Amino acid sequence: MASEAPKSDVAQEDVCDLCGLPVEVDDYEISTTSGKRHFCCEGCFGIFKMLHEDEILPSAGSG
Repeated sequence: MASEAPKSDVAQEDVCDLCGLPVEVDDYEISTTSGKRHFCCEGCFGIFKMLHEDEILPSAGSG
């Protein structure tokens, strides 16, 4: 009998785009050239911004 992979309570889009941990708040999200990115904390959000600044789209509220 084939074993099933364990089911996660977290949907694929609810994981941090940097570290893969669950995203429990909507405070850390950013629009990029490849779509919206979501992060679990301020640390992952800041690191992503530093490493991928050329991919970040301007926010609608800036300017």
